[in-house]
Amino acid sequence: MPSLKGITCSIDIDGVRAEEFGTEVEGSTVTCSIVSQDDKPFSFNFDFSKSTAERHDFSIYADGSIIKNVTTTHTTEVVRKSGLIVNGLLERREMRFSKLETIDQKLDEMETRANVLQNIGTLKVKIHRAEKRATKGRGSDHDELSIKDVHEKSLKGRAVSHRTSLGAADYQPPSSLKTKRLDPSDRPYVVFTFRYAKKSYLQSEGLIPRSPSPELSIRGGDRQTIDEMSPEALRRELLRYRARDKDEKKAIKRERASSMATRNPAADSGSDDDEVVFQSERSLKKQKVTEVIDLLSDD
Repeated sequence: MPSLKGITCSIDIDGVRAEEFGTEVEGSTVTCSIVSQDDKPFSFNFDFSKSTAERHDFSIYADGSIIKNVTTTHTTEVVRKSGLIVNGLLERREMRFSKLETIDQKLDEMETRANVLQNIGTLKVKIHRAEKRATKGRGSDHDELSIKDVHEKSLKGRAVSHRTSLGAADYQPPSSLKTKRLDPSDRPYVVFTFRYAKKSYLQSEGLIPRSPSPELSIRGGDRQTIDEMSPEALRRELLRYRARDKDEKKAIKRERASSMATRNPAADSGSDDDEVVFQSERSLKKQKVTEVIDLLSDD
């Protein structure tokens, strides 16, 4: 479970804890990968019990856009829904993973925001420490999470299979608090970053271990595994296969070049079977040759 400076954060998918892969810590940021699933809801779990701060402010981002701001003095928190003030009301929606559909032609209504294109397939939590005392405040409106059509080239080769979508909304009067943070706004105390995609896509980028080998999948005709591979991963596997095949052919040519083949005069007597004599420096040997072709807090 990702943890740093006494704070722990994890994600549940459809009520089950998501396994983290490749967890790395750099400075105040923890980065890992999780396997996302089509049309499955997800939630965040926080444990502040080992933190020395009495209050924590945190913001949740999905695909580069903020979807919730929370301040809490609790030692644990569970966030099951987004929460943004829209048109003066607190709008809450269930968070889900949805299949990302890309386009291969330019359209007028196409996603161009850099922060979105660079962060599709990423969940991020920024946490600041704050003083325990808080006063009533007035929240400001936010734009709803919305991603336009994404051109496949905009992903720049990244293996992205899903995006975050929000379910039906429920509304309630907003309840906002104003806090005094102990950390600069541009330097959070801790940041948790979760890269999410389906398993085969994460495997194709080396973010989680491969199983089984893609080479065996191709030779063995495991169509389901091949179909789940990202276009970029499949292209790399084909290039590697061709390179290996080319090396094998070169090796065969070198073997043949090191020997001199001459036709056995006895074989010119009208026999249907051609016999080949391979003469090398070490020996003279007759043999038949057979060519083989192998193809805010939640409730």
